[in-house]
Amino acid sequence: MVQEASVNYNPHTRYTMDALRIGWEQLLTNIKRAQNETENQILTRDAKGISESQIEECRRCFNHFDKQRLRRLEPLDFRACLVSLGYNIPNNPQAELDFRRIMRIVDPNQTGYVTFDSFMNFMSRQSTDTDSVEQMIESFRTLAGDSVN
Repeated sequence: MVQEASVNYNPHTRYTMDALRIGWEQLLTNIKRAQNETENQILTRDAKGISESQIEECRRCFNHFDKQRLRRLEPLDFRACLVSLGYNIPNNPQAELDFRRIMRIVDPNQTGYVTFDSFMNFMSRQSTDTDSVEQMIESFRTLAGDSVN
């Protein structure tokens, strides 16, 4: 009715029709994004065999380090996230090379960040595989012919 009457100003509110329409569209977009994320997490949980509590722990940790709320982690934030989850990533040149290898796994397109989906895939592989991060790094060294110091 308000649109049909071409009412562009209402002295009883500070909101315009355009502002309300944009806010509504953003709300719908956020709802759709949350729904998709939930569906993806359910599929991941079912496919990978990880528990709901493990997913929730990963989500809390990821969100804690995603300070800008961009739904992605920069490499330093990803590293800090792994350390907070109990992974031993020392601060030395060898560990840096090993971490770069891990980044290539979680960021195969080399975008420079880790998405939540990539993070969950990595964490689910870690929780379902019997190999620890240290064993995975040792495997990389073996594949490299132990040429890495």
